[in-house]
Amino acid sequence: MDAAFYHAPRVALTLGIVGHRADRVHGKIAEEVHKTIYRLIKLLDQSLASICDADIACDGPFCREQGQILSLISALAEGSDLIAGKAALEAQIALDVILPFSREVSRADGRADPAGQARYDAVLNKARSTLVLDLPDNADKRAAAYDLAGRILVGQSDIMIAVWDGGPSGGRGGTREMIERALRIGLPIMHIHPAQPQRAQLMWQRLQRFTERECHIDDMRVHAIELQLDADDGCAELTKMVSRITEAPAELRGTREQNKSPKAHDSKAARHFLEDQQRAPDAGPRNEAKNLREAIAPFGDDELQLTEDERERSPLTRMLNAYAAADATANRFGSEFRYTVICIFICSAVAIIAAALAAALPHLITQHGDTFSEGNSSTNWRLISHLVLALIELIAIASMIYLTLHGRNQQIHRRWIDAREVAERMRQTIIFWTLGIWPWPLSEANGWIGWYVRAHQRQQSLCDNRRSPAWKGDMKHILSHLIEGQIGYHERNDIRMHKYSKRLEWWTWGLLLLTIGLLVFLTGLGAWKSLPFLPPLNGAWECIFNQLEASVAPITIITAAASFALYGLRTTLDYEGVRERSQGSLEKLQKKQAELATIDDMVELHAFAERLSDLMLEELHHWRITAQSRVLDMPG
Repeated sequence: MDAAFYHAPRVALTLGIVGHRADRVHGKIAEEVHKTIYRLIKLLDQSLASICDADIACDGPFCREQGQILSLISALAEGSDLIAGKAALEAQIALDVILPFSREVSRADGRADPAGQARYDAVLNKARSTLVLDLPDNADKRAAAYDLAGRILVGQSDIMIAVWDGGPSGGRGGTREMIERALRIGLPIMHIHPAQPQRAQLMWQRLQRFTERECHIDDMRVHAIELQLDADDGCAELTKMVSRITEAPAELRGTREQNKSPKAHDSKAARHFLEDQQRAPDAGPRNEAKNLREAIAPFGDDELQLTEDERERSPLTRMLNAYAAADATANRFGSEFRYTVICIFICSAVAIIAAALAAALPHLITQHGDTFSEGNSSTNWRLISHLVLALIELIAIASMIYLTLHGRNQQIHRRWIDAREVAERMRQTIIFWTLGIWPWPLSEANGWIGWYVRAHQRQQSLCDNRRSPAWKGDMKHILSHLIEGQIGYHERNDIRMHKYSKRLEWWTWGLLLLTIGLLVFLTGLGAWKSLPFLPPLNGAWECIFNQLEASVAPITIITAAASFALYGLRTTLDYEGVRERSQGSLEKLQKKQAELATIDDMVELHAFAERLSDLMLEELHHWRITAQSRVLDMPG
């Protein structure tokens, strides 16, 4: 398989439907609402196709082999939800269903007649995936079930279709409440009023007519834009909206588009990332994808029944492979960055040693003068030694400059940080997918990283748990596995950073104490020869003292330079600071682990998962700030 195909996301968009039930959307109104939703879906599909064409023209980051994915998420409640589900199937787009209660309870909810239940079954059986929350349907918890299903639906969607008469919600999780939730996180709303079902209006604060303050639902309704659904060339506003949501940022497009980006540095980093992702996948990334797939078992097991080629082309496998490739890239450039820093400090130590030996050379030649024959031998030896030491110093300095400039030009530091952030965001996203959650903050990183993660998210279906009767237990197991994995990582990191820090500290102190001892020894030798009240040295003793002084002096220079280089390396790599952050994260995760053990309610479990996501995102943010401070530079 082509490596570019192996990791590239497809052009995708997810619609969500909220709206009134059959008591307010029925008969002729229902027929007109169905026609309007169908027309909206077809126009959006055309807009996605144009995005594919534009991406090919500008050498963008999307996969070109399979076209676009347009999907609709619906709770299939009798009324607007079911109407939209039928329109999606007629328009031949993917339908994902979320059921707040068990399949049987959801089937009977608002459908007393067999004909209504048959319509429901006909649509549900054709769904691409079904997420069954299986929440209690007793009176005191029913509203919480609708609210959770609505929050998952809004969180999964890129665009909301709202069939709404402008009135208040009938209760928790109602239409108005879901619309307000969608507006708060910046989703566009395509509003269909039951009194005028042939029309549709667009409410979105990212349009030029809206300011940040005009995100209240009543204000936005006043300024809503009328959508021209019958225009021969499509709806310009819908095309603009789809383009803003799905189109890749300039940093990820071809060279011509990169030049238009205000941040050329970011453009170069983004293109480097895509090039790194498009390398042929080796055994390492494949194993990482396999390990993560096992971690989210039993979800995604249906894909194991596919042929190898079909499985490799599935959205979940594509996202797992993209995660594994980003993780491999981060490991590669993280190691390269650390090795480069170490080599730069070694070169700096060599340059200092060579310069110091060159400065001390006349004294050393004088001490060893009796070993040279008469004539110009001493002068020649001094000249050759100076040239050799100068050459060593120049090579060391040139190596430092080359390593620094090469590292900066190849952006190994930036490539390490970006790839690690992408990998961590995608890993968390894949795990939370099993809970029916797309944590929005995971795809809200600044610049192209957030777009790339969200592009991979969009091509996924809802997590299909129809074949997982013990879903709540599976969810707790996966969350527990995630926390245990993070705890294990921080425990190992704590031990590893402590070991590295102590080793560098011991070597630094050892070399520093050795340098001090050698300086004291040299001072004593000098004092013995220069102080008048001490007996003079004669014969063999004077020769021994001179030889010792000549030998110890360069060793002192070497140990001093090495100790300072190790101190600078220890400060730059900041092992102790990394260890302290791991200890802080470990303490928080252990508290989360204890909290998880006490949760038995599905609604609370989802709320816990969102808090855990926020915690992990906060850790990632702090890690990036710390990593960015370790710039690649020559020792000052």
